[in-house]
Amino acid sequence: MSVAQELRTVQANLETRTLELSQARESITALEASAVTAQTTIDAQAAQLAEQATAISGHASAVQALTDGHTAATADLTARVTALEAENAGLQTKLQNPAFTLASAKGEDPNASGGGGEAGADGEGSLLAQYAKLTGAAKTKFFRENKAALTGK
Repeated sequence: MSVAQELRTVQANLETRTLELSQARESITALEASAVTAQTTIDAQAAQLAEQATAISGHASAVQALTDGHTAATADLTARVTALEAENAGLQTKLQNPAFTLASAKGEDPNASGGGGEAGADGEGSLLAQYAKLTGAAKTKFFRENKAALTGK
């Protein structure tokens, strides 16, 4: 091969390599631009995630506060139910008291002085009056059931 032919071959190879280098530079420039765009997108998404994490934390705190409030309200309601149950038990006991039932049936005020309805302890519907009318086992039973009211102890 002559020197001229070899020179043409080298020049052709040089032009091919120059073109390849130019295309590689353009690819690198495009990749760099794409990397900058991708990094901008990543930064924006990271900022959004940080905002969402803050919002989630705020929501979690709000939910916890609501839960704490509901727990306190439940405790208050439980205490109120317990008090109402105790009051109900007291009313049930009062309704089972024969003097109360008798006074109510007669249309008297069962809460009046004497526990039997009429304003004084000696009234016709009073516990003492009822006790005085009873005899035998009925009197004993009545006394046991109404001992506190009759004796004041």
